Amino acid sequence: MSLTHRTTGEVVKQQVVFKLRSNVTVFTVLFVIQAIVMGLMIDGLSVPVGFSMSNIDFRWYTFTNDRIVIASVFWAPVVGLLMATPRQRNASFMYVSTPVTDNLANFCFFGIAAIIAGITTVLSGSVMKLVMFMKDGNSIIETPGLIAAPLDFFSRIAVMTLYFLLVMVVVYTCMLFVQMNYLMIIPFVLLVLFSTNSSVLEFLGIEGNITSIFDYFYRESSFGLFLVKTGAVMVIVSAFSFFPSARIEVKQS
Repeated sequence: MSLTHRTTGEVVKQQVVFKLRSNVTVFTVLFVIQAIVMGLMIDGLSVPVGFSMSNIDFRWYTFTNDRIVIASVFWAPVVGLLMATPRQRNASFMYVSTPVTDNLANFCFFGIAAIIAGITTVLSGSVMKLVMFMKDGNSIIETPGLIAAPLDFFSRIAVMTLYFLLVMVVVYTCMLFVQMNYLMIIPFVLLVLFSTNSSVLEFLGIEGNITSIFDYFYRESSFGLFLVKTGAVMVIVSAFSFFPSARIEVKQS
């Protein structure tokens, strides 16, 4: 028995540092995926669109980092799935952790990962503009950036961070319920089916409504309301995650 009294904050902090060190590969994969997608997008812009008029030649490239955003969004649930694996939970035993401290450490890890992903995803657009300018020094790039519109730039980072964090928390909580009882995968699969326009539901004459679910977040024009919506969902989902964590620990012991 240790005579050293350790607070919850100290345990959580030590676990977060451990999780960051042991999951560096997660961030490496993110950077590699973004670099590959960015390279493919830039290479696909080698042929410009334009027209000539008299002695004036107009050329323009249309590019966006939407594909990088999509690739990063697919990376986020993998992170949530990884942190819910038994291997990650068992690795926390050396810190005399509890389900509460382990969950709090995971949420802190998700927050750090989401911030990094949000920053790199938004900055990928600036990198693409820089590369295009270096390829053609006569280019004029007219899009808002950090210097021209700093508020818009940082708001985009905040929005992307919230998206990634929401996906990680939801996937993490769902996987904890599935590990508590594998039959729990059935309602989650049914929820996905009933919220998508799958061919199975079309055959049964049932229309999905995944668009309305996405629009609930994606089409929100007010950043304040978007923050409230995502924050409320994450708080509720995070609260639910503590129940299966305790049950899983009792089940293993």
